[in-house]
Amino acid sequence: MFKKKSKPTTPTKKTPSLLSQLIVRLQQNADVVEKNIYKVEECFLQDVKRIEEGKHVLFHDDTEKLIDESQVILANLQTDAQVASTERHPQSDMITEDVKQLKDRIKKLKMEHKKVYNLSRVDGIPSFDWSKMIDEKQAELNNGGFGNELPFVDQQLEHHQLFSKEVETIGDHINKNENTDYISGIQVKYNKLSKGTEQRQKDLLSLREYMQNCTNELYWMDTQEEDRLRYDWSDQNLDYKNRHRQYENFVNRHLEAKEAAVTKLHDEGNKLLQTKHPGKNAVEAHMEAVHADWKEYLNLLICEENHLKNMDDYHKYYKDSKDMQELLKKIDNDLDLKYNPEFKDEFQLQTLLRDLDDQDRALDKYDNAVKTLKKRSCQVMPLKYRRANPSKAVPVEALCDFDAEETHIQRGESYTLLKNINGTHWEVADSAGQKQKAPAVCFIIPPTDLEAVAIGNDITNQYNAVKLKSSTAKNTVQKSLNGLKHVNKPAAKTTTVPGSNNQDQQCLKLLSDLDKIQSDTTKQEKAIQSCTRPPLEQTKPIQDVKDRIQDLKNINGSLSQIELSKMAKERDCQSFLAQNPQVAGAPQLRSKLDDTNDKFDQASLLLNSSEEKAQAVYKLENSLQKGRNTLSEFENKLIKDQVIPDSNWGLDSKKQELEAMRIDLKSKKPILQEAEQNLNSVKRAGNVLADNFQEHCLDVERQDTDVKKLNQRYDNIDKQLDSRIENLQKAKSSYSSFRNGSDTLDSWLSNIPNYEPQEHDSTRTIDNKLNKQMNLLTEITNKEPDLAKTITNANQYQQVAQDYEREAELFKSLVQPDSVRASSKKPKITSPADKVKDEEIALATKFATVKNSATQQMGHLEFAQSLLKQSFQVTHFLKSMEFDATNLRAKIQTLQRRKADLEEELLEHEAEREARRKAELEVKRLKIELTNIEEKEKEVRDKVTLRQTVVLQKDPMQETDVSLLKLNLEEVKANQTDLENELQTMKLKQIELESTKTKVENVFTEKVQVERDPETELEVQNLRKNLEAEEKLKQKLQNELDHLNTKLSDSVFNDKKSLKDLEHLRDENSNLHREIQSLLSDKRRLHSDIEVTVQQTKEVQSVKSTSVVDKMDLMETRFKSLQKELDDIRKSTGSKEVEIEKLEKELAALKIKREQRENSLRRHIVVIDPDNGKEMSPLEAYNIGLIDHDMYINLENQECDWEEITVKDPSGTSTILHDRKSGEKYSVSDALKMGKITEKQYKQFMDKEITIQEFSVLVAGKHKMPHN
Repeated sequence: MFKKKSKPTTPTKKTPSLLSQLIVRLQQNADVVEKNIYKVEECFLQDVKRIEEGKHVLFHDDTEKLIDESQVILANLQTDAQVASTERHPQSDMITEDVKQLKDRIKKLKMEHKKVYNLSRVDGIPSFDWSKMIDEKQAELNNGGFGNELPFVDQQLEHHQLFSKEVETIGDHINKNENTDYISGIQVKYNKLSKGTEQRQKDLLSLREYMQNCTNELYWMDTQEEDRLRYDWSDQNLDYKNRHRQYENFVNRHLEAKEAAVTKLHDEGNKLLQTKHPGKNAVEAHMEAVHADWKEYLNLLICEENHLKNMDDYHKYYKDSKDMQELLKKIDNDLDLKYNPEFKDEFQLQTLLRDLDDQDRALDKYDNAVKTLKKRSCQVMPLKYRRANPSKAVPVEALCDFDAEETHIQRGESYTLLKNINGTHWEVADSAGQKQKAPAVCFIIPPTDLEAVAIGNDITNQYNAVKLKSSTAKNTVQKSLNGLKHVNKPAAKTTTVPGSNNQDQQCLKLLSDLDKIQSDTTKQEKAIQSCTRPPLEQTKPIQDVKDRIQDLKNINGSLSQIELSKMAKERDCQSFLAQNPQVAGAPQLRSKLDDTNDKFDQASLLLNSSEEKAQAVYKLENSLQKGRNTLSEFENKLIKDQVIPDSNWGLDSKKQELEAMRIDLKSKKPILQEAEQNLNSVKRAGNVLADNFQEHCLDVERQDTDVKKLNQRYDNIDKQLDSRIENLQKAKSSYSSFRNGSDTLDSWLSNIPNYEPQEHDSTRTIDNKLNKQMNLLTEITNKEPDLAKTITNANQYQQVAQDYEREAELFKSLVQPDSVRASSKKPKITSPADKVKDEEIALATKFATVKNSATQQMGHLEFAQSLLKQSFQVTHFLKSMEFDATNLRAKIQTLQRRKADLEEELLEHEAEREARRKAELEVKRLKIELTNIEEKEKEVRDKVTLRQTVVLQKDPMQETDVSLLKLNLEEVKANQTDLENELQTMKLKQIELESTKTKVENVFTEKVQVERDPETELEVQNLRKNLEAEEKLKQKLQNELDHLNTKLSDSVFNDKKSLKDLEHLRDENSNLHREIQSLLSDKRRLHSDIEVTVQQTKEVQSVKSTSVVDKMDLMETRFKSLQKELDDIRKSTGSKEVEIEKLEKELAALKIKREQRENSLRRHIVVIDPDNGKEMSPLEAYNIGLIDHDMYINLENQECDWEEITVKDPSGTSTILHDRKSGEKYSVSDALKMGKITEKQYKQFMDKEITIQEFSVLVAGKHKMPHN
């Protein structure tokens, strides 16, 4: 879409507005304040250092002055910020916030100023809080942010460099401090600050580089856009052809590189986003701006192509119309002057009639050209309206979309041109009457052009008038001829023609005959021209040129007949002139005879040149057709391959197939070279016709283009093969890595152990499971890099697969443009990249699920472990209480027995009744306390049971229940303390009772019963049900969430894919449209050339050459020279034939001659006497006793001079061994027959399993070595 969007700042030449000037001033003042802040902070650090060293401060006044200055500037900044907010600047809120932050920083600096310059040196350490300063710097670093425009990022980078120096200075101060306890506490903070500072430096540099690259491309595209907006697309621009060449040069040579640069920026932006660059907003803004401007630029290219085509059609029509008018005017003048019958004899009138017949036939051919111009006149666009304000509303049509603040132009819609504002922009109105301002380049003014229509009508009228005048002239000449014949007829009957009149009549007869020969020759010339001038029929050029070659052969026969007539008439003329040299018509007859010879020679030369050219064209068209067929086979194979294979075997097979195709393609290169050679031959033949006869070939440009297209198709196929092979290699590497990693991870994830706690698990079991689960979580965390690597390989494979398929689709659109529209309606084939994407998502989902499940199990185990520990403590406490209760019961029984004794004693001692009564009351109270203790014991057991029940629940997220249980536990502990206190009291009472000697008469019995609380039991059951319901609901929601995430991922992927497909289809549609327009333009150009050719048919003038006598002498001399050369060639051919026969005989003799293959080995062994250094042979050394027999044999076997000779003759092949030392020769075949060697030994020798010297000894039969 050609849409204006907000984008990063790019250089411009426009005059800035008041609001722009205000923003610039705001930025400059803010920069001054920012620099002042950094200067003050730097001065603070330096003065703090001087305080540490016990020196005087240096920057007290300077820093105070900078702070005051900044406060004054801040006041102006606040005023300007309010103005920007009032003017509704889009960034007014951000400006206000920035001013506020600067104000806070200045306020803080002022407080810091008082603090720094009130420091005192205490034991060498100033009272300065470095930890606080590091925290402040860290906060400033965290709040730094990243600008969305390049100048702001440059300022941030400059400020950050100052910030980095301050951080380094702080580090120096910290390192010099001798208080190790103090330093160790802030070192971690400083390391974090230093690391963050370095990272921000890297982020700012990478962001600035990316923004700079984007800005460069945006500036280039804005420049191109401005150029096209200001270009003159009207009829006054006559330099459009140069512009057209520039356009084609850019599209053919530079557009692909520019598109690659834009794609590279997009990829770099994606990489920054994938690495989670903190300047994400700026990166996305620049990516969007580059993408939007690139779309605008492509739409402008489409507009430019349409305008150039319209300008070409416009000027071409007016040129063709002017040529036709001039041609018709010339014919009209010829009819007035050339075809005047006055003062013409009978033979001249007959010649005029023949010329008029030819003229009428030519006019009939012009009829189609006139009708075509008439039709074209209605299709010419009125370009003159583009340069001036129209006197009335003019309909226009939008070539592209255009969106601005108040303008919305839609491609293909019709609008009304109201006003031409400044040549670059128009004011138009839509169908609803709404006025809008838009660039003029976005519109065309559809036909018709009234001036062009008027010219078309004038040409039609002029053509009809010429035809009428030609018919009238023909009638007039015919009447004059008939009248002349009528006048001459009676005179022939009544009177006898005198001798002089008889000679004149004979001379006139010869002149008439020569005129007829010239006329016949002219007709043959025109026939030759009719064969050479029209362009070949595009649908069947080979058949067309074959037919023309046959026509030229027929014309050659006709010229031969004319030549015989010419030679006869030439003899008659020579005889007549010899007998009547003084006749009145003799000079005219001699001139006519010379003209006739020249005319015929010219026609013969034209025929020869035309035949030569036709033969060259036939070869060229054949080679072109052969090249097209050959390349089509490769293209069809590549078109069928639209999807990358989805297996390693398939990738290897496809790569081998493409490599074989590349080798096969290289072998077809000579076909294209042959076409280029044939094209050069056609050009040479065409140049001969153009130089000698002004006959220009209309097909040579098309043929040259066809050859270039063949070479371009060859290069496209070659590049396509190289690109696909490279992508297949990359795909194989990434797919193999992905497949190995995916299978390994999937297998590992499928076999993850389950350590979920069970009801019957003991504390030890839970601890073991917890340790194993911790190890499992660690292992899962260690597997995350493997998962990331697998996902990276999957993304690489998907990218390569998408590149492969995109290039395949682009190649298909180049080869078959018409198939793009049809293929868009077909269901898209599933790409292996989609399958890998699905596998990647499934693997990542499975990994995340396993990790979450493992984390939940870890929580379950930790929760179960804590509860089991608490349960163990409570159980231990209950056992202690039961033990105490048992002791208490035993003591009560003892007390009861004692009480029985007291009752017996009570009968005897009435005085002790009061004591007994007290004892009874005490016993009752103890019973009550015992009952209370048992009830509390029951409550504790019930609560413990409740908590043990909760342990078995699967969801550790129920923190509310855990909190309640903890509260219950605290309550149980408190009750335990109370019970212990009461138990101690009871023990004291018991001691008192035991010391009492009162007799008790009553007998007490005790029954203790512990029951479960039904309300507590019901609460436990409800809690279990609620927990189960919550668990099910959570699982259901988790499943729905996973399902929605999956659908969301698929939707996002499909949306991106659909957008890419849509963009691709739009691009292909634009390419198709451009190619159709180009084809239509070529068609119109060819039609126009045909018309021009027809117009020139009658205008070819004969060129006079040298006299006939000189030419005849020249031809005879040339003939004799050629005859002599032919005789020399025949003699040379005869001698060559004799020499060939001789060589053939020698070759036959050589065939039966034996061929020899030699294989020799020579090794000479020398033995050196250690006493005198004399060299001797092994035999000599053996004879004098220098070496023993075994050594001699060993050395003798190593010394040899044998030669193997293989002889080939008609009887077969034989091997001979030649001993060069002795000169003897041994036949291997004889040795086999004599049994000296076996077939096995011979085979071992041939297979080089035994050496030549070993084999030679066997063949020669030298089995015994010489001995002393």
